[in-house]
Amino acid sequence: MSAPPDLLAAILDRLPHFVQVVDADGRYVYVNQATAAALERDADAMLGKSPAELFPGAPNNERMLREVRAVLNSGAPMHVAEMEVVDPNGRRRVVTNTRHKLPPDLVGRPCVLTITQDITQLTRAQETIRRQAMYDALTGLPNRNLFAERVAHALESLERRETPAFAVLFCDLDEFKAVNDAGGHLAGDAVLVEVARRFQQAVRPGDTVARFGGDEFSVLLPAVGTAEAAIMVAGRLHTSLSVPIEAAGAPRSISVSVGLAMAEHAEVDTAELLRRADVAMYRAKKAGTARTAVFGVLPD
Repeated sequence: MSAPPDLLAAILDRLPHFVQVVDADGRYVYVNQATAAALERDADAMLGKSPAELFPGAPNNERMLREVRAVLNSGAPMHVAEMEVVDPNGRRRVVTNTRHKLPPDLVGRPCVLTITQDITQLTRAQETIRRQAMYDALTGLPNRNLFAERVAHALESLERRETPAFAVLFCDLDEFKAVNDAGGHLAGDAVLVEVARRFQQAVRPGDTVARFGGDEFSVLLPAVGTAEAAIMVAGRLHTSLSVPIEAAGAPRSISVSVGLAMAEHAEVDTAELLRRADVAMYRAKKAGTARTAVFGVLPD
């Protein structure tokens, strides 16, 4: 026993997905209420008309017609896992799309059933989660996780000999505790945000500045080539902090100790490379303030 047509229509109209049936000319044979609501049209008024007639110039009209005809010609379903579309009202949506050829005897002519799911909110939520996992909330810089990913990628490129040697800088601010003690944590946060901004301006295009937490930053210099070139970048980091930072109504003098580790061969992993830069940084800090030390190179 088949379900009554009214029951099927009621079910389809309560689905959150967009359900459409169109013919070979792209004319609507059926749309459910979710589709009509999203397009801000009356469902009955859409029947017998094509998107080109209802929404002249809409960016997806031609693609929709091509895909419908491709499904009709091949008879094979078409599924798009994720794509960004601009609806006829100019709103950007991220959707999944499935098209199926229907038996001609159902509606008297060849037609395609399209089921579209709007995953815009889900995609945004996933992007928010990823950003929280990969970026520092205070400065907006990449965090330790994303930085480690990029170092690992640089090591893979080095192993394949696609790029020359690269460097990792590990940076720890000098006298930062004094900033917090004098101006409180709000002053400390303001200093960290400004340091992040200055470091980003000091490095080369394509370099990565990350915040590891607290007053620790790191910099990836891909394809820098030599320790001498990396030391020059470290020098620009020092110079970027030469002007005091205004925080909590007062200028705050700050400097940075920098440890540098080179990756010239793919003989180290990410953890070891970061450890080497950290060791060099502590040696720089032990020597005083505003110093740079290179792992494996003894001070003069």
